[in-house]
Amino acid sequence: MQHAPISRARYVQENRKMRFLEVYDGWSEGRLTQAEAAQILGQCERSFRRHCERDTTENEVDIWGDWPEAGIGIAAGKVIGIDIDVLQSKDIAVQIEGLAKRLLGDTPAVRIGNAPKRLLVYRAAQPFSGFKYPPIEVLGVGQQFIAYGIHPDTGRPYEWPVQTLADLKIEELPVITEAQAREFARQAYEMVPESMRPKSLGVGLKSPVAFANLPEQRGTFEAVQ
Repeated sequence: MQHAPISRARYVQENRKMRFLEVYDGWSEGRLTQAEAAQILGQCERSFRRHCERDTTENEVDIWGDWPEAGIGIAAGKVIGIDIDVLQSKDIAVQIEGLAKRLLGDTPAVRIGNAPKRLLVYRAAQPFSGFKYPPIEVLGVGQQFIAYGIHPDTGRPYEWPVQTLADLKIEELPVITEAQAREFARQAYEMVPESMRPKSLGVGLKSPVAFANLPEQRGTFEAVQ
């Protein structure tokens, strides 16, 4: 069977797509930082995160339509992702979700990937940068979360058990401030048993002086271990 030769333009486009998907997988799995991903793609970090700061164009959507195997990510900033990355205990994960809904509002946008982990979506009064108290992370400007696609660990689609984002207007999401998000993260972190807290150098990343009394592992022997 003979195959028609591929054009140079098509060849270059396919190579770029494959390279992008490789880099994106590395970034989404935490093997690459945004700056490292941008450098590999020959872009500045600001260019890589531009979708957090402006609306996506119709031309970009058309291009992405040629990538049927890719998932759909939501650029954070105008919306905020509350990532409850607790896998060991469903009870703790559900309790932290309840805390979020009490402090931040009863959002209908709850995403399940690898249960009992879950992510809640809110609307920012003013966009702000993300921060984390592992295993709790607040995703903000310069970050994104997967909305639709196949989870790499479960091999199953991400689920929205209450109401999917596609059926929601942004105005229907509860509005939160950075101060509210930080207070939630502080209280949520305290609900997580020490045995479930990652030994991370990122605890309290970008946290203000007001939360300096939060248990820190940065630079300690436990963190280095």
